[in-house]
Amino acid sequence: MRADRQAVTEDPTVRRAHLLCDVNRPAEAATLATRVLAADPGNVDGWLVLARARILAGDPASALDAALTAGQFAPDLPDAHALTGAALADLERYAEAARAARDVIALDPRRSLGYELLADVLNASGENPAEALAAARTAVRFAPDWPTAHAALGTALAATDRRREAREAFRTALRLDPEHAPAHHGLALLAAQARNPIAAGQLAEAASGFVTVIRIDPGQRAGRDNLDRLLRVFLVRASYLLVVLGYPTARLAHDHPGAARTLALVAVAGPAAYTWRFLRRLGPDLRAYLGDVVSTARMRIVLAGSGTAVALLLTATALPAKATWLCTVVASIMAIAARVLLHFETKDQLYGPGQRTPYRLGTFTLVLIALLSSLVTLLLLAITISTGNIGGVSLSVALAALPVLCVRSLTRRSRRP
Repeated sequence: MRADRQAVTEDPTVRRAHLLCDVNRPAEAATLATRVLAADPGNVDGWLVLARARILAGDPASALDAALTAGQFAPDLPDAHALTGAALADLERYAEAARAARDVIALDPRRSLGYELLADVLNASGENPAEALAAARTAVRFAPDWPTAHAALGTALAATDRRREAREAFRTALRLDPEHAPAHHGLALLAAQARNPIAAGQLAEAASGFVTVIRIDPGQRAGRDNLDRLLRVFLVRASYLLVVLGYPTARLAHDHPGAARTLALVAVAGPAAYTWRFLRRLGPDLRAYLGDVVSTARMRIVLAGSGTAVALLLTATALPAKATWLCTVVASIMAIAARVLLHFETKDQLYGPGQRTPYRLGTFTLVLIALLSSLVTLLLLAITISTGNIGGVSLSVALAALPVLCVRSLTRRSRRP
């Protein structure tokens, strides 16, 4: 939670500490604040700037202690309550943070600070989006030239699915401060959450936005996490295209080898075009970072499996009709296996092995996939038995892995408290 503005102080050392916070140098600011407090333990401004520096340094527990100490010396000072609320929000104690924000509003109802904080807290907690939007609008009314108020408004508008207005609010914040990290982060999230699931250009725009956030505020964990998540989403979508187009190619190959050859080319060209559209919009540094993302051992296996599937699909276009079927079947198996492995690699890299994560399919989706893949597997087995084509058993076995994995995930989910 940001803590940008505080009341002006007369102490030159404290003023310097605030300026250091403004340029994101919290360690130096904390050193100056500690020096002030060593000489004068009752210096309220010293406790305030120390709390602000601790928040910027990612130490909300220490920031809370400093803000509460300032509040003990000056219980009616809005800034002390605001920093207390910001620290509580970073500790995810949202109910207490909202109370602190309302205390700020009660003490200074014509200042935007309390309304900004209340909007940020409600946005972070996901509770009462209507109140968050109202608070953000009030903050903008009292401080139309303050970028943080517009960024809070953009986040509140995005939470109520008013994407176009949210984008405009974030752009207004950037017109006021081109280096405003929360506004860049908000625009990047909007691009990442585009309704078109194969919009490679918007995905690249989001990645560039997260890179900007990291450049402006290297200590912000959310920007780096979202960048990693987004690059893996790109890999997941590319692999989906290969699976979705590769499987029907295998199904057509036995009876319609000509159509299968054409579809094999499409199965290669589709993911290739998607990848090219994404990569051409990335800067050199971001391409290098993507290279780091795919450098793990499992990711290399995923790339090898996907590359083998592509090579087999291309080979199938030049083989005789009898060999086309076998080539496309193996390609489909490789694409499915790579896609399953990519899911687990993505989850473990972002959240840690074995952790419960939001990166998972919903229960309804898992049940649907299990039912549909079971039906397709049974149908394929029936066709294989009726035609006497024993080679189809290999594809049936590969497809049977999908319902097994789905049932395993559902069983584990049902056992969780």
